[in-house]
Amino acid sequence: MLVILLIAQHANKPCKEISYFILFYFILPNGSKSNLMTIFYVAIQCDNGHIVCFTCFPELMNNCHKCSLPISSKRSKVIENISQSIQMPCPNEKYGCRETISQSGKRKHEEECIYVPCYCPVKGCDFVASLEVLSNHFNHKHGDSLIEFSYGHSFTVSLNSNDEAIVLQEENDGKLFTLNNSTMLLGNAVNISCIDVNSPEAGYSYDILARSKISCLKFHSSPMNVQRSTSATLSSEILMIPFGYFGSSKPLELEICITPKVPLIFSVSILWLFFQL
Repeated sequence: MLVILLIAQHANKPCKEISYFILFYFILPNGSKSNLMTIFYVAIQCDNGHIVCFTCFPELMNNCHKCSLPISSKRSKVIENISQSIQMPCPNEKYGCRETISQSGKRKHEEECIYVPCYCPVKGCDFVASLEVLSNHFNHKHGDSLIEFSYGHSFTVSLNSNDEAIVLQEENDGKLFTLNNSTMLLGNAVNISCIDVNSPEAGYSYDILARSKISCLKFHSSPMNVQRSTSATLSSEILMIPFGYFGSSKPLELEICITPKVPLIFSVSILWLFFQL
């Protein structure tokens, strides 16, 4: 059964959001409700009280779409208060989040929600889930295609020039990283990203060492947090490896070390204790 609550009409028919300002949901066979649709942050009205959404207001040239009277800057607090008080399921409900949120708290919750969908980094696999479920999926389905490592310990990765990504997993906490490789004009661009949510920068640093017969390249950086590992994952911070480092038949051996960053407060505390001795 479809339940509809009509609040106000969008003035602009081709509006990119919705044709009417409505809240609607489906009553599912088991009695539960599907997600509520988008509601307005700001509603304003003309002198006759006709309500217009803030999205369409600039395109109306200050004339009401119903009665052509001027649209004032007077906001419809009743409509705004209704929209702000309505509780909605988190957009990540299908991935495990059980929180209900108001419109005013929607942005903050989405920035902090740990159930943001992450995509399996294995090429050809379309599995999407929360970070924890993705880690379990990877262990059960792709355990033979990853390289395990321990934080703070160097390990070796064999990289072919045409490899796009190699998945790395920390053996204790199961955190997933990808070694990204892209062929450029001058060689291969390589870096590491972390499959995680929320902040764009992961709380880790990494080192990559590449050797040839006559020289070596060293690179130190911090991985970006990404929910999907693609060819666009490469950031501006990359290690450029000239083609000469790759042999005609053998892969290039890279020495890698990934380390959690020490929080600044913890570092200051250690220094304070040191000077107290």
